[in-house]
Amino acid sequence: MKRNENNLLVLCDLRESSMSVLPYASFLATQSKRNIILLHLQWEGSPANVIAVMESWRACIAESFKGEIEIILRNGDILRDIKTIAEEHSCDLALMPTHGMQGFQEVDGSLALNVMTEVELPFIAVKAGTNIRPQLRKVLLAGELKNQMLEELEGFIDFTKWSGAETVVYFHERDKSVVRRSFEEQIRSTYEANGLKVSFSSSLKYDFSKAVMDFALEEKPDIIATLNFSYESLFTINPRTDEEDLIYNNAGIPVLLITPRNKEEDLDLPEDEMI
Repeated sequence: MKRNENNLLVLCDLRESSMSVLPYASFLATQSKRNIILLHLQWEGSPANVIAVMESWRACIAESFKGEIEIILRNGDILRDIKTIAEEHSCDLALMPTHGMQGFQEVDGSLALNVMTEVELPFIAVKAGTNIRPQLRKVLLAGELKNQMLEELEGFIDFTKWSGAETVVYFHERDKSVVRRSFEEQIRSTYEANGLKVSFSSSLKYDFSKAVMDFALEEKPDIIATLNFSYESLFTINPRTDEEDLIYNNAGIPVLLITPRNKEEDLDLPEDEMI
């Protein structure tokens, strides 16, 4: 297979525990034929030996990855500059190690999630310090009955294509409704047109993230994929979101988030206007 013209962006926080995600980065880049960009944005808390640490990250990946690995070290702001760097280096997928909600993040929300929302790239969050099994045979796509689900479907399919993984689409609301059936028909036809297997399940459980994780523990997917609607909660009293609960899940399952390009809310539209 021809090597992809785009690159995998790996955000390096330089913590030793984060190096546990590097085999996953190697697997993703190898299987999808991407090269790797290792990025660290320096700030006043960055260690003095930052270059040596970055080189150790590169050496770790190079043990199992035969493509190009480029190191980018810049002074910058993690929320402001990552998007520009990703565009400069043709990155169409990003990988970030996560460490859970800590300190002020319990009040102000997750920094990792803020980055994913601002950058607007498909982002994979991988929990640092976990023993990740680098494979992609089954994807759990946690869906909501919103038009953005159909508008961003191509992004989920592009992620799945190179592996040929089976996708299980899980809806958590409006069981057996006309809208859900229509969504399933459109999703099924799109996946099958791309030669990919897809099946469906649903639940009426109220708590979205808990319902998704309960289902994930039964299905045992290699990755959970969902849309990132956390921007809807920026100005709410409780900043804790379903997306945060998913990316910090205790099972250590990697999570792919895609932020919708169309951020208009459509959940409250009548059913016949949602398609």
